[in-house]
Amino acid sequence: MTVRKYCCYILTKSDQQEPLPLNDHIRKYALVTGASSGLGWYLSVELVKKDYNLIAVSNQPAGLEELKKKLEQSYPVSVVTLNMDLAEDKAAKSLFDYCEEHSFQIDILVNNAGMLVYGDVLTVEYSRAKSILNLHM
Repeated sequence: MTVRKYCCYILTKSDQQEPLPLNDHIRKYALVTGASSGLGWYLSVELVKKDYNLIAVSNQPAGLEELKKKLEQSYPVSVVTLNMDLAEDKAAKSLFDYCEEHSFQIDILVNNAGMLVYGDVLTVEYSRAKSILNLHM
């Protein structure tokens, strides 16, 4: 899997090349984590409007299926959904392997999945802290 651009809330590019015209993105893929709701949903819609195919990842399967249905009915794109909890050990590697196995060339990565824990950091259980780190790193 090759990632050409990395995005986290704001679409930016990691290389020094000039931005590609929108029509050069046709048949390319954007991978969005946390795509089933909120900002992830919104960014997924915006990327599809720019002719990106989408790999939508979330641990909310109903939201993923709704997103896929809406986008594929409204735009001439392909939407691949992956019901995956990225907070689990080795989830990022599994996602990478999936993309490699299917020869997806990822042009934009939106790392939007997240979780929040309220309270004093010293009181957070180790397993919870580990899940947060797995998800956010």
